[in-house]
Amino acid sequence: MAHLIALIRREHVQAVFPESSVNPRLADQIARETGASAKYRLYGDTLGPKGSSGATYLSMERANADAIVRGLTGGRLGCP
Repeated sequence: MAHLIALIRREHVQAVFPESSVNPRLADQIARETGASAKYRLYGDTLGPKGSSGATYLSMERANADAIVRGLTGGRLGCP
């Protein structure tokens, strides 16, 4: 964990992306210790619940693209 945190700091990583179906505590801890954001979650192994932004494959891909762009730009840009 210490090596990962040091790497994120050294490379000035702006965002880590927790997966929507996994407990975000570790990503949140890494974000707190490095100053990176863990605000934007990605759909990975599963689709989101019905009615969510990841309910279908296509909407999941759109939501992931938007989350990545927002994470890497500090929320300044997105893919609406």
